[in-house]
Amino acid sequence: MTQPRIALDIPPWPTYRASSYRQFDPGEKHVTRIAAEYVLLFMLENTLHFTESDRDVELEAGQWYVQVPGLKQEGKKGSPAPFYYYIHFTARPASEAPEGSEEGASRLDIPVRGRFDPAGLRPSLDRLDEIARRRPADLLAAQSLFLEVLNRVAASERTMPSPSRRMADAIAEYIAAHSDRPSLGKELPERFHYSYDYIQRLLKTHYGVTPGQWIQACRIERAQRLLEHTDISLAQIAAETGYQDPTVFYKAFRKLTGEAPGRWRRRKRGLL
Repeated sequence: MTQPRIALDIPPWPTYRASSYRQFDPGEKHVTRIAAEYVLLFMLENTLHFTESDRDVELEAGQWYVQVPGLKQEGKKGSPAPFYYYIHFTARPASEAPEGSEEGASRLDIPVRGRFDPAGLRPSLDRLDEIARRRPADLLAAQSLFLEVLNRVAASERTMPSPSRRMADAIAEYIAAHSDRPSLGKELPERFHYSYDYIQRLLKTHYGVTPGQWIQACRIERAQRLLEHTDISLAQIAAETGYQDPTVFYKAFRKLTGEAPGRWRRRKRGLL
């Protein structure tokens, strides 16, 4: 079954806030709270029980979990002396990105929970804990190490992708390679032998976008390269990136970047 996922906009980068090891007494319960920040938990020993918005969560040694801000976590029953490492961080959910968000923005897509090798990760956690205890804390070193740890979490599923993830990756790569085809969206069901609705669910689940949105993103990314590195006309760029109507290209470019393509070109070349 596909795990729930968190989609974060990059930039801004997720920001480290605090971290530490935590050892429960036998039978101790998780605190009741509505977290104001993301909390990344790495279970090292035993089992932790809590509910999140009344949904039971059980974490065993070797599992990590991301508690989401705004959800109520509560310990309705005691846990058998769990030992874990927690990291508080802030980030902007992709759904909160303003229209015309930062140029070059991308998405960090991570599962809510997964498995890790405690022996392999423990040196990084020990190092982060040592940095966090310094007074004054070395915030730059902590941020750098936190992003390294978060990258392991984000990459963990890619090491053993599910069949649906592999199919979503194949579809996304095909779109990126053929985004200049005006009728690309209609070609996908025939190319991959799935209905358009199923292909849409796959991309939405694993990439957080619809096929149409991914096609637009790939086209605009290519248009940006052409604008920056060539002097060909906007009408020709529209045609080469899959837009039969230059007006449609203009509107799509402005929607995704917040700028008209001509102005974007001049700004990138330092002519504004």
